[in-house]
Amino acid sequence: GFVVMPLENAARRGSSSFLKLQSQREGTEGGMRLRGRRSALVDAVGSTASAALLVPLFTATRAEAQTGEAVLTEAPDGVKYLIMKEGSGKTPAAGDNVSVDYTGWLDAFESSKKFDSSKGRGPLKFAAGTGRVIKGWDSTLLQMKEGETRRIVIPPELAYGKRGAGGVIPPNATLYFEMTLNKVQ
Repeated sequence: GFVVMPLENAARRGSSSFLKLQSQREGTEGGMRLRGRRSALVDAVGSTASAALLVPLFTATRAEAQTGEAVLTEAPDGVKYLIMKEGSGKTPAAGDNVSVDYTGWLDAFESSKKFDSSKGRGPLKFAAGTGRVIKGWDSTLLQMKEGETRRIVIPPELAYGKRGAGGVIPPNATLYFEMTLNKVQ
């Protein structure tokens, strides 16, 4: 089975607006395979000749352009992630000060339900791995390299859980973030 989740606002960006999320049992541990909307349309249309007419209408995501398919990896704690841009700097240790740019969505990446972003305000600065942010952020940052950008899916138990947050994040919400680790000090 699969779930269709919005990836980008096609009207705003003119690019791919959905990813097809499928369980991938063989070859990865707990990974999720994402197929582009173009691939789903090819399957639905039933022939690549017909679907080829649709190709100019959509722009592939970075990962699709490089590999044909994007794979979300599941970390041991349950956070799923996709590295959008490799970093080359150092990885923070617990207590290191970090600078992070981010955008968060409630229901899917690039959806209309964006609840927070550092864009326009400047990066968030804090000590990594010390509980100053939600657990899913702490665990993810301690695996990232300086300069790296990831898309992450954080389950409710590693976000705000049953209580939600400030009337903006409902109880038991799965959160979607794109985050860039700018600096480690």
